[in-house]
Parts: sequence; C-alpha cells; structure tokens
Amino acid sequence: MAEEQTLYQGSPSTKILLPWTIVRGFVLSIVLGIAGAMLGGFFGFLAGVVVGFFLAYLWSAWLRSTYDYRVTTQGVHCFSGILFKQRKFLPFFKVTNTNVVQGPVDQVLGISNLQFQTAGAGGVSLPEIQFAGLEDPAQLEALVRKKVSESQ
Repeated sequence: MAEEQTLYQGSPSTKILLPWTIVRGFVLSIVLGIAGAMLGGFFGFLAGVVVGFFLAYLWSAWLRSTYDYRVTTQGVHCFSGILFKQRKFLPFFKVTNTNVVQGPVDQVLGISNLQFQTAGAGGVSLPEIQFAGLEDPAQLEALVRKKVSESQ
C-alpha cells in the first residue's frame, strides 16, 4: 500500500470568528450581563455583556487555531478541540455525499461549510465530518469527489 500523502491542508477562515463569536457571545453575555446587573445595576449589566462577547471572541479564536483540515490520498481528516480533542478520519470509499452549506451570515461573509456524509443509520443525514469556514470550497469538493469515484 502506498504511503499516505497530503493533497490539501487548511483551516477555517478568520471570517468564521464573527458567527462563532455571536453565537457564543450571546449566551455568555446574557449570563454575565445578569450577574453584572445584580452586582452593579445597568453599568454592571453593560460590563457583563461586553466581557461576555470579549471572552467569546477569545474562545472562538483559540478554537479556530485548533482546527486542521486535511485531504490525503486515503481520505478526509479533521482535527480540532481545546478541552476535548477530536481526530476524525473518513476513508474515501465510505463517503456517499458531499454538501456545500451556507447560512445567511456565511453568505454575507463569503464562507461555506463543506460536509462529508456516509450511509447513515435510520435515515439521519448528518455529516460525519464538516470543514467549516471555507472561502472557496468548490475545488476542494471536486478533489474529494474525484478521489471518492476513484475509490469505488
């Protein structure tokens, strides 16, 4: 068997920090805002909201730095995580579908998520691996589809 070679290596665009920070910051700012309001009224609430979004941004930036996407001659790899490390591998012969997904915020930012699916159990079509925050997923999707067709 031939040695595994890397055909693509990447990570999420920095543009993904905006949606990740908004989602995490909303929850965190509510909690810290309420705590701040109980301690210091309106200005305590305001400080809690600002600190919540700031902490969410720092966490999102740190999380983004842990993501490593790879397509090799054997399959698709995704490495990520801060507290809980994840290493996912999906061989090409198991990939049944690829999807490019863009939410409204992703469309404005010009980023997409490239999802890789396998034959699921019970009719659930969740991706096994997702490359989030890609600026140009078309070439990468074409590469993976080519390798999938070669593996069958």
